[in-house]
Formats: sequence, structure tokens, C-alpha cells
Amino acid sequence: MIDKIIYVYLFRLFYRARYPDRAGFMGAILPKLVLLYSIMYIFTGADGYVHFDNTLEKTVCCGAIAAWALNGIYILHFSSGRNYNRTEKEVRQAMSQHPLRWKVVISIYLAATTAFAVWVFRH
Repeated sequence: MIDKIIYVYLFRLFYRARYPDRAGFMGAILPKLVLLYSIMYIFTGADGYVHFDNTLEKTVCCGAIAAWALNGIYILHFSSGRNYNRTEKEVRQAMSQHPLRWKVVISIYLAATTAFAVWVFRH
């Protein structure tokens, strides 16, 4: 639901722009892309290439890539033209029932994503 709220918010924000659906998609997928790059950076060696020491590291990295790709497909599914009205209705209903809860959840989600990326790239 967080992705849907971010998508609908950015779609409304950039509605008068040329491609508001692309802006919404990029806003929804960007935090996951930052997390994916952060995970890849953890496994980067001194020469700048990604090196895996064991199978667990390969699994973690491949799992992150697969999760990012599946999340992208999910966002494309609910952001398509046929499903946008239903998505907007769902978001409007969820925001009217618990407006403060979703604002806090989204703020924590974006803050945690940013904090993780800063922590990884700092070391």
C-alpha cells in the first residue's frame, strides 16, 4: 500500500507534466533501487567489482535483485491505465480511514531507506 500511496501522490503532483505516470513509477521504485544499490555496494571489492565469498552472499544479492524486479512488475500492474482508477479509489479510502497512520508509515519507510543507504556508503 505504501507504493500505491506514493504513486498516486506523485501522479497527482505531476498531473500537468508530460508523463505523470512515469514520475509516479520512479518515485515508487526509487527507494527500492537505493536499497538494491546499497546491498550491491556491500559486496564490492577493492577493485570495484562485486565479489561473493560464499553462497549466502550470492543468495542475498540475487534475492534483492529478484525482489526489486517483482516489485517493479507489481507497480507497473497497479499503475496501468485500466487499474489506475481502482488504485486511486483504494488509496483515497485508506487515507480517509487512517490518514495519520499512513503518513507516519511512509515517513518511517523513507527515513529507514535513507538511513540504511547512508550507513552503507559511509563505511
